[in-house]
Amino acid sequence: MQYYQIQEYEDDDALIFSFRSRGVRDIVKIIRYRRFEGPDGLVLYNLAFGDELIPGEFIIDDEANSNNGDMYAVFGTVLSTIPVFFSRYPNTHLFVRGSDDVRQRLYRRYVEQHYERLAESYHLWGCYVYERKIEAIEAYEIGRRYGAIITALKN
Repeated sequence: MQYYQIQEYEDDDALIFSFRSRGVRDIVKIIRYRRFEGPDGLVLYNLAFGDELIPGEFIIDDEANSNNGDMYAVFGTVLSTIPVFFSRYPNTHLFVRGSDDVRQRLYRRYVEQHYERLAESYHLWGCYVYERKIEAIEAYEIGRRYGAIITALKN
């Protein structure tokens, strides 16, 4: 899978990556992993992704639809940061939720197409989400319409 070169940053509560999408035009993209508390005190890191709104501030527009002609390279770049994240935070859980139904479907489709390979290294759970709140978590089952995905490294 093709991907772009990334720059890495870290602050008190987040691991951040930036890269330049080089399609129809150059667009700076930000990937941010930030800690939050889930149900029953479960510590999660949210994977947020989008176009940079304010240069150098790492503020993102996660609803931007750039139509830059390089979707697979952008998606590959985002995926390439997940092993880096787990190398820094190996004993945690990663929460992935698309900012809209189309993006969430893309994430579910990727997991389902690569489930066997992913399941060798990662635990996978599906989440039912209602009004941005996690309502239920279960072992990932192919074909379910999850509102989010949680993953963690297998030991």
